[in-house]
Amino acid sequence: INSEEPAEYVALMDERMHHPSKAAQIDAQLKKRFTERSTVLVIDLHFDDPKSLGNEEAVLLLLDSIVRLKSEAARLCEKHCGQPVASMQTRASPCIFALFSASAAAFSAAVDFAAICCASDKGITSYGRCSPSLGLAVGDVLNLGFCNAFGDPINVAFKLGEDVAEPRQLLVHEDVIADIDAHAKRHGQPLSVWDLQPASTQVSGVTLSYKLLTLSVDDPQLKQRSSEIVSANTESAMNTVEMFPKKKEQKKREGIKLVRLVTGGLDRKSRRSSEEEKSPTRNSFFGRLGWRNLRR
Repeated sequence: INSEEPAEYVALMDERMHHPSKAAQIDAQLKKRFTERSTVLVIDLHFDDPKSLGNEEAVLLLLDSIVRLKSEAARLCEKHCGQPVASMQTRASPCIFALFSASAAAFSAAVDFAAICCASDKGITSYGRCSPSLGLAVGDVLNLGFCNAFGDPINVAFKLGEDVAEPRQLLVHEDVIADIDAHAKRHGQPLSVWDLQPASTQVSGVTLSYKLLTLSVDDPQLKQRSSEIVSANTESAMNTVEMFPKKKEQKKREGIKLVRLVTGGLDRKSRRSSEEEKSPTRNSFFGRLGWRNLRR
């Protein structure tokens, strides 16, 4: 059990382990507390033509590329109201695993990530161009506060994204398609502009039906999507740069006001003692007695 997982979950699992007779009751509590319907996005990172470097240098470049792409994926997930699962996000493995409350948002996040990798310079990392394979599934998931998650939809998404999909392919499970169609009025219909081809495969005796989207580097839609994302990022960065000088100047003014408030609140005795400390004559013995009277 991960120490970052919810304390309530850890306590229930500990109780379940020590009191097997309560297993059914505890399982019902776990399901009620942590089960939710989510759309699962799994992205497996592949790299085309990695540079021929020494083993040590190649490993460092690969790790750098994975971290950068995971950071970009986390930003896109947040943009589409999703969140990466920490158990996979914090590992140095070429895989991204995220949960979304809406299937349309998950699909849009997947396409945005593919657009960045396939149709812009951001996809060309220090290790090589990234060509992701992606899988989407939906259903009931045991979500442990986005620290970890379990459930059949997660297994299906990993099968589609890691085992079935080829590089530059997005496989959308049929349940996701149905979910997007059912909630089109509320969450939009992002499927209509893409050429999704129906397909199916057998995995461990189970038939998985899905729709396949091939992500070509030369796809004009992906290029347009990529340019929009890059443009939005540039505008956001410029707004951030412009905001910092204003904050700095504001803090400077607030600091000046604070100094004036403090010094203005000093009583006369404090001011006099401060002035005497600055004057060597007043601090001397003759100065304290009144040296002018002594001269007379």
